Amino acid sequence: MFLHRSRRDLTPTLQTVLVGAILYLGTSLCLAYLYVPALSLITDYKIDRGDKCWVTSTTRCENNLKASIYFWNVTNPSQVLAGTHPPALVEVGPYVMSNTVDKRQNITFSNDDKEVSFVSTLYADMNAENFCDGCSMNDEVHHLERFI
Repeated sequence: MFLHRSRRDLTPTLQTVLVGAILYLGTSLCLAYLYVPALSLITDYKIDRGDKCWVTSTTRCENNLKASIYFWNVTNPSQVLAGTHPPALVEVGPYVMSNTVDKRQNITFSNDDKEVSFVSTLYADMNAENFCDGCSMNDEVHHLERFI
């Protein structure tokens, strides 16, 4: 015996559930269509042994990075240390660095070239003309160090 129900026979609650499920499935498929291909752009990056930045065990590589650095300055450090007040924080910056050079040392590749390990040190020039108003290399910034 074949059972057939028309749309008119469905209760309003069941109709709502079916419409919601169809909308959810359709939205999920659309997002997957857009989102999954974008992930492949990130995962396709490969470090090449012959690249100038990885060719020897110690290399220097210019990367033209411009970094703007901000700090949280504690404006009441003596009260914080005494335990009488919570820290009052003020954001300071930016302090800008440019003309960066990345020095990589102890570069080693795994036998299958799927892993690389190295020690990286970044060198840069302080770009004082792009610092915040009133900021200089002589500023004192007070911060908290929590030991857990």
